[in-house]
Amino acid sequence: MLAEAEGRTDEAVGLYREAVERWDEYGSVVERAYALLGLGRCGDAKALRDGEAIFASLGASPVVARAA
Repeated sequence: MLAEAEGRTDEAVGLYREAVERWDEYGSVVERAYALLGLGRCGDAKALRDGEAIFASLGASPVVARAA
């Protein structure tokens, strides 16, 4: 998130992708979804949709609304 906030988008993309993989391995659906939203903020439209879909399936509409 820090790399994203500081405008280092390429670095942020790599870190978010790593986070998505690691949270998937660990089994945390929510943290994986947050990482997908971060990746989406960096321009990956599919990741954004995937993260939103996870939160929507959990009934977490406030998170989805903030991601938009």
